[in-house]
Amino acid sequence: MSIENYGQTTVELDYVHGTGALPTDRLDNDSPDKATRALHAIAVATDGCIVKKGFDAISATVNWVPFAPVEDRTLGRWSVDYASRYGAERSPDDGPAGVDLVKYGVDFNKAYANCQDAAKESLRPELEFMQSRNMISEIRSRAFTLAVSSVAGQRAIAAWRKCSEDAGIVLDPRDGFPVEEYKAQGKEAEIKAYVTHARCARSTSAIQEVFDLRARYELALIDSQQAKINTFENEQRKVMDVFDKVIAGG
Repeated sequence: MSIENYGQTTVELDYVHGTGALPTDRLDNDSPDKATRALHAIAVATDGCIVKKGFDAISATVNWVPFAPVEDRTLGRWSVDYASRYGAERSPDDGPAGVDLVKYGVDFNKAYANCQDAAKESLRPELEFMQSRNMISEIRSRAFTLAVSSVAGQRAIAAWRKCSEDAGIVLDPRDGFPVEEYKAQGKEAEIKAYVTHARCARSTSAIQEVFDLRARYELALIDSQQAKINTFENEQRKVMDVFDKVIAGG
């Protein structure tokens, strides 16, 4: 697939959180905004049931501001900030914050679990749409594959890995991550390896190159099937309208 017409497209990277804004983000069912609206709708629907059982509603006690995008680690950790704090471990900030239900007691939790199941059942068509593999996830996956298998992508990844290896970091040839043995050497050794690897991602411009390629391929794939994209977007909008209606009714 040619990306010749998309050569000016670049991605703004957030090196602190290890994320980049891709063209498909606005349509992704897993985006923070859409995922949060789904969770909020489930919580409000659960409230309706839990109140009928004599308990207090709790959805209003939760902060429903969309969570930060999940860190991208498809080729390795490239956030020096996260690497210096967590080494190989995922950031606890990834994904939506959990709700502490333990403090509400045994009886509440038993009732809440049943009510939550009922809430999800009432929203089954919408949740199935959100969780199913769709054309947007296929575009994201295809664009990633095209980007990393391209000559430019392979060159960027090779430069990143060479930089790490030149700095003495042993990488797993299967995925390009620092080898597991660093964990056995203790947290200090693990963090040092991952920080070095993350710094190389930026100093070689490898992660920028790969993200730019991903964005260009995404745009090319989107433009090649715009009619289907429009249909998907209309279906998605209807699902979001259902969630918003449930939330407003709460």
